[in-house]
Amino acid sequence: DVHVGREVAMVLTGGDTDVTEELTERDLLKLEQKHFVALAKQPKTLARLEHMLSTNKPLRN
Repeated sequence: DVHVGREVAMVLTGGDTDVTEELTERDLLKLEQKHFVALAKQPKTLARLEHMLSTNKPLRN
């Protein structure tokens, strides 16, 4: 959960960009896709998805 939270926080805060730089909607979409794919490659994410699909309950790993 901490790892997921960090990835979400990176997207919501604009990532590693300069705080004075304004991001476009396209920039934010790219950032979201980048972090989503990074999470999707994690074995724990796959386990969570499989568990949710088979039990309809979240897996806390």
